[in-house]
Amino acid sequence: MTIPVDDPFGAASDPALPALRLALDPVEAKKQFKRRLPHLSGEGKLRLQAIRVTRHKAGRRCVIEYDVRIDRPGCEPASLTLIGKIRARRFGNESFRLQQQFWQSGFAADSPDGISVPEPLGVISAFRMWVQRKVPGEPYHRVLKLAQRVDLARRIAQAIHKVHLANVPTDRSHRMADELRILQQCLAKVGELKPEWAQRLEALEKRCLALGLSVPEPKEYGIHRDFY
Repeated sequence: MTIPVDDPFGAASDPALPALRLALDPVEAKKQFKRRLPHLSGEGKLRLQAIRVTRHKAGRRCVIEYDVRIDRPGCEPASLTLIGKIRARRFGNESFRLQQQFWQSGFAADSPDGISVPEPLGVISAFRMWVQRKVPGEPYHRVLKLAQRVDLARRIAQAIHKVHLANVPTDRSHRMADELRILQQCLAKVGELKPEWAQRLEALEKRCLALGLSVPEPKEYGIHRDFY
């Protein structure tokens, strides 16, 4: 059976992500799924049906979807999609561990409040990839564009709050000093493009620094930075 591979970005040739070529090889993918994700098929067989690259930021990261079918004795065949994530200079262990900790801290698929993360499935070290189950859903920005969904905005706030209180430890932190450093870098770039704004940018930077430094040192919480 020929397994289709869709790579519209040409990600397989990304020199900064050398493991991608292996990850997009159907023969190698089937071998690694069998070796690294044996719990998915149990006593049955996992059959790879399609591979496609859905996101690729050259030199930095890539997201690959794998359509698979699982045949188990005495059961109807089950179809699911696995999502593999690869990042440059990383092996996937840290991201998998973090997702697994959230899953085990009230974010599993059967969570009573319905606020969950996709199930983490494992790490494929040969691909420098960690794998999760794909779940159905709609990106919130598409829904918010259709109407003023106050109920959805409230739900997003509840999800953020739940992340804050989960107390899942990480090895990275982001403080006011980090945010101010990023602001200074961005203002410097604007200054290069608009030298006539130099005095205004300098005044803006000073006021922002003063405001940032006036904020009391907060208690540390986990936060998803994509909620900006």
